[in-house]
Amino acid sequence: MSCVVASNESKPVELAVHANPRSRGALRPRQLIIAQRHLGREVSIHCALMAAVSECGVSRSHFTRAFKVSTGMTPSRWHLQQRMRRALDLLDGPDAIVDIAVTLGFFDQAHFTNAFTRLFRMSPGTYRKRLGE
Repeated sequence: MSCVVASNESKPVELAVHANPRSRGALRPRQLIIAQRHLGREVSIHCALMAAVSECGVSRSHFTRAFKVSTGMTPSRWHLQQRMRRALDLLDGPDAIVDIAVTLGFFDQAHFTNAFTRLFRMSPGTYRKRLGE
């Protein structure tokens, strides 16, 4: 399986620590930065987790629990939110919604639309129209 890195060189990946890094069971600050860098850059959650777990030097189950203690959400949820934040930026541009879906690693436009609608309570097309108003 190959991993695809989303190219968004103009904007840094958000590396905010949401919880107390000294919380019991949390990732160390350096590990959290590594994790957020991989999860913010990789299109595939599987590839992002493999890379982050490997670089942090912990098991996948420990990583997942510690990430949730550190950020308040699972790695997959955090990864999805980063993709959706990028979607907001891309929807402000001229790209077709289907192209944005593919760029962000969704299977198809319907998959992207469903994920976007669940998070923002409106479709990507509606969001784009409201930007133009």
